[in-house]
Amino acid sequence: MSLLFAFDTICGEKERGTLKLVLANAVPRDLVLLSKWIGGYLSLALPFLVAVLVSVTYVSFAGTIRLDDGTIERLLCVIAVSLLYMSLFFALGMVISTLTHKASTALLVSLFVWSCWVLIIPNLASVAAKTISPAPSLQWLTAEKKAVNRETQIRQERVQQEMLGEEATAKMAEIRQEAESRTHRLDTFYSDRRRQQIGLSENLSRLSPSASFTYAVRANK
Repeated sequence: MSLLFAFDTICGEKERGTLKLVLANAVPRDLVLLSKWIGGYLSLALPFLVAVLVSVTYVSFAGTIRLDDGTIERLLCVIAVSLLYMSLFFALGMVISTLTHKASTALLVSLFVWSCWVLIIPNLASVAAKTISPAPSLQWLTAEKKAVNRETQIRQERVQQEMLGEEATAKMAEIRQEAESRTHRLDTFYSDRRRQQIGLSENLSRLSPSASFTYAVRANK
């Protein structure tokens, strides 16, 4: 919605010729841009705030949620991040509108940038993270644990055949501890590599405003 509201704010007036009339007066260009940004952004922000207020009032009276101090604080943080998110895309739309000369071109560029930032970059981030920081699969971990268990079982059976009494008991305990230690190292290795991969994927996806918005909203839970 922000991009659709902003894509022709400047280039649309260029095509209609009204921008020349505006700039013919003693009006600074930065004031023209700022006025258009404020007017266009308020036309989005005010309906959004009214819709949020109506929705929160409804669910509050319906008893779906209870608005305690913690909930209100988190809700205000989400609203603030949402307003910032909307302002970013509206400013982006105005930049594209300023750099282009036709509204149709501005619309196509806006849709292309939106699809890259919202759809392509978050999906490519996970693929890039898997390539840059590969992590073993869960099937690999399960197979390695099974191999350790088989090896442990074979060693214990051999001990039972070759040893007796306390010596066999001590050796069996040593084998079990060694197997537990190997299993723990496998779990640690798997968790560390997966954590590194997920962290890299999140950092790469933060190049997308939509992913950053999602992480910011989740951080308020």
